[in-house]
Amino acid sequence: RSDTIFSIDYGGHDQAAYELRGRLWHDDRTLIGASDAGAHLDMIDTFAFSTSVLQKGVREHKVISLEQAVHQMTQRAATYFGLIDRGTIAEGQFADLVVFDPATVGRGATYFRHDLPGATDAFRLYAEAEGISHVIVNGVEIVCNGDHTGALPGAVLRSGRSEEHTSELQSRETI
Repeated sequence: RSDTIFSIDYGGHDQAAYELRGRLWHDDRTLIGASDAGAHLDMIDTFAFSTSVLQKGVREHKVISLEQAVHQMTQRAATYFGLIDRGTIAEGQFADLVVFDPATVGRGATYFRHDLPGATDAFRLYAEAEGISHVIVNGVEIVCNGDHTGALPGAVLRSGRSEEHTSELQSRETI
């Protein structure tokens, strides 16, 4: 048995490729992000797009400003998906907060993580986020000084529903 995976390097790691990404990231018809909803969690590592954008797009290749990248990944995405009271920091909003160091935020090395429920040999690709000191979800700190606190205050959000409506639904549904 081998724990080795071979994949094609499609390139796109040079300045010209990042300049193209930067043009796309500034286009109002695009959203920064990547997901296949976990369909290929053992083959594709696009899960770290946010830290990769901050590391590569903002800091290393300078094709998008820090402020614009954060806006694109927060308010812009929340608005697009109809998440009411999310995506901005304002009184009355439900703002999940990530405290990071712009000089060090980034994506760690990708590795195999054997933590899938009910599976003994299965794995998923994973990479630690670097440069993130605190994460607050629904007012509860879930990462403190880089370590997970064990708290799980998150909730499934549904597009276009207010937080009150979402809470009411969650009390009636098994999620």
